[in-house]
Amino acid sequence: METEKERFTVFLAALILIASFLAATPAAHALSPDDLPGAGEELVITSDDNLNIAAGETAELGGTLIVRDTATLGIANHGEFTIGGSIEVEGDFSVINYGTLNMYGARIETRDGGHTNWNNDEDGEWNINDAVVETVGGMTNWLNEGEWNINDAVVETVGGKPIGSI
Repeated sequence: METEKERFTVFLAALILIASFLAATPAAHALSPDDLPGAGEELVITSDDNLNIAAGETAELGGTLIVRDTATLGIANHGEFTIGGSIEVEGDFSVINYGTLNMYGARIETRDGGHTNWNNDEDGEWNINDAVVETVGGMTNWLNEGEWNINDAVVETVGGKPIGSI
């Protein structure tokens, strides 16, 4: 029969095991492609987050993605990422593309001191068709080292700073 001391020792060991597991688990939440909003939906990012689209995986943004205030959202695309909705950036938003990035009917707005960084890696393919990219009081950076196919894109700046290499 267990004594009170033995039960307490088992309880304490279990508590230490749980605490060590929680300490080893990253606190940051990582988005999955399934978290992206569809048409008529909205996803608001208020704290730092990231999304990794693996090779062979597809992701589609058909709704509205909003990056608020001081939040940072980083996306690494190794698969196929399609943006057909809108992105509103007040914080920091970055995309590095190693796969295929499609922007069809997309509207990207960087404003109120926000920063948007687009990087198309040398292995990346970026297809832009009927897209509007607007920088209003923020900064948008472009870097293209891969294949970039542009058809009917509008880039507007109002008190912002679009800089980059195409």
